[in-house]
Amino acid sequence: GTPSYLNTCYSIIGKDYGVSVATVYRLKGKMIAPVEGADGLSPMDASAEDRKREVVYAHSWFKNLTHEMFG
Repeated sequence: GTPSYLNTCYSIIGKDYGVSVATVYRLKGKMIAPVEGADGLSPMDASAEDRKREVVYAHSWFKNLTHEMFG
């Protein structure tokens, strides 16, 4: 199959306040293009619990990425 690429960006704005954006990309001809409908943003009206969860996800992403890169 065609490989997919995922771009995720987390921002921790405050102690318990995080947001994220993510998009999936695929090869389309000779270009890498976003996959329609395969993206997402933290909702503007997210609950306080959702914002806290985004902070947990951000820390987990960083921990996993640095472990994969540096062991």
